[in-house]
Amino acid sequence: METAVKTAPEERMEALGWKRRKEASFFEGLGPLWMRPHGGWRRVALLTDERMLNLGGLVHGGVLAAFADHSMGIAVQEFNRGFPQLTVQMSVSFTGTVHAGDLIEAWCKVEHTGGSTAFASGVFKVGEGVVGQSSGVFKMLKRKPTDPAPG
Repeated sequence: METAVKTAPEERMEALGWKRRKEASFFEGLGPLWMRPHGGWRRVALLTDERMLNLGGLVHGGVLAAFADHSMGIAVQEFNRGFPQLTVQMSVSFTGTVHAGDLIEAWCKVEHTGGSTAFASGVFKVGEGVVGQSSGVFKMLKRKPTDPAPG
């Protein structure tokens, strides 16, 4: 039996009640995502590091935008009983800075749905400070992309 060796940050996250999310996407390359439910919100966390910095020494806005998209998508996917979704439109506002070593938390939820469309929002925090907000429109799929097409 293979035993995973945990790093100090992983042990710290687990001690705080976070559970590591298994990813089959490029986010696994950025670092593990962590999950913790909180009422109707989906809480997703990412521990930032030097690989994510822009030339100004701050976490790149592209990393934050991708994290916003992925975090809202997790909320929509859970609402859609595990089936995937496609991002139709997304808006992100950056209201603060994120540094290497910061734990950025996404608080995301599905605001409402109509047919196969879901509207989600997110607030992004480092500690108690808000560093960004997002909203998105998602197309909820009724089958997984790997399932054969009907007919």
